[in-house]
Amino acid sequence: MAGGLSAYFARTFSPRTIFSGCPLLTRLPRSGGNAVALTFDDGPHRDTTPRILDALAAADARATFFVVGERATQYPEIVRRIVREGHTIGIHGLQHRTMVLQSESEIERGLEEALMRIEQAAGEKLPRPLLLRPPYGFRTRTLARTAQRLGFVTVAWSLDPRDYDPTDTETLTA
Repeated sequence: MAGGLSAYFARTFSPRTIFSGCPLLTRLPRSGGNAVALTFDDGPHRDTTPRILDALAAADARATFFVVGERATQYPEIVRRIVREGHTIGIHGLQHRTMVLQSESEIERGLEEALMRIEQAAGEKLPRPLLLRPPYGFRTRTLARTAQRLGFVTVAWSLDPRDYDPTDTETLTA
């Protein structure tokens, strides 16, 4: 059954799925010049997130970190560092699980719990995260309606480097 559901989700709820009349993806305003919005999902992670933060600091660059609520509870010191160094926090759910089969009330409870955990981990008054990136980019009308009602802007990506697939640096940067 799990394999069948995975195949179904891959075909039906791909990150590029658009439902007409449903505000699933909001594009951020264009800059006056060339710009790249750097975003990182699924963290914080005890090993990789500090390395990413070090690289961003060395380049004097800022990014948006889409944080998983459970991981914020696990690594509050990394969440505090993200905030302290001037990066934006977005929500990536309470757990890194798809929300496509969840009801509106389940989605709402999960997002509110994730928000509370992220705010607690930050340890200071942080601007309320407004950006939501659903795990795997899977979106439904129910998620879009719920997120909009809660004041979140749902965002995805314009270029997926598929860096989660095993590959070498040359292929990834091509």
